[in-house]
Amino acid sequence: MAETVGARRVTCPRQIALSLPTPSISTTMITTRSIRRAFVAVGALAVTLALAPMAHAQGAAVTVAGTSSGTFSRTTTVKGTTTTTTSSTLDGLSFTGINWGDFLVTPGATQTITFGSLNLDRSASHQFDKNHDVFNLILSFTQPAIDPNKVFTASLHGTINKAGNGNLDVAFASTSPFTVGGAEFQLTLYSFVMDKNTTSTAVRGELKLLSGPPINQPDTTVTPEPISMALLGTGLAGIGAVRRRKKKLDA
Repeated sequence: MAETVGARRVTCPRQIALSLPTPSISTTMITTRSIRRAFVAVGALAVTLALAPMAHAQGAAVTVAGTSSGTFSRTTTVKGTTTTTTSSTLDGLSFTGINWGDFLVTPGATQTITFGSLNLDRSASHQFDKNHDVFNLILSFTQPAIDPNKVFTASLHGTINKAGNGNLDVAFASTSPFTVGGAEFQLTLYSFVMDKNTTSTAVRGELKLLSGPPINQPDTTVTPEPISMALLGTGLAGIGAVRRRKKKLDA
């Protein structure tokens, strides 16, 4: 565009108008949805990273080992007086203990263990009464910590005649969970029958690790680190922001 001013001709720059496209409703919805998904993804990642150290500490394996021994108890009542006698043998019965274990057990896993053998001398007659005669299996843990004298009992019942015939029933009582070195275990011992041809039977059971930190962790209390707590807070804040934004859009 040209314009004459006095004796001179002045050329003015042409004005150019730029037209930018107006975002459509669908584009705005896609952008909002993408932002929402990004918030959710970041929040989920932050929560996962914050809880990961705690989950790892609860899911560690534990080394288990120990020794075994056994005793026998007989309860008698004479003239109204009840007496319980405990010894290493009982009417031809004895127990051979061993060093057992030295393996890793992961939380929730079950390990079958042989703890020794129960031996019966059939060269003489014997009488066992389940209401009076008991076998005491004694387990002394050396790992994950030194914890002696965990006692598990079994009732004894049966008759062995002079010819050595007869069965002996060995019935272990149910057990409750117990703790060794910060790890919680459940032990289930197998009951069995020693028939007329049996003079020795393995005493076996299943040891299950319910929960527990690793053996080499001195502090059994799991304390979240500051950065983990920050990540957890960020994740929860992000999820909350997405929910508030969704409520506004729905309104």
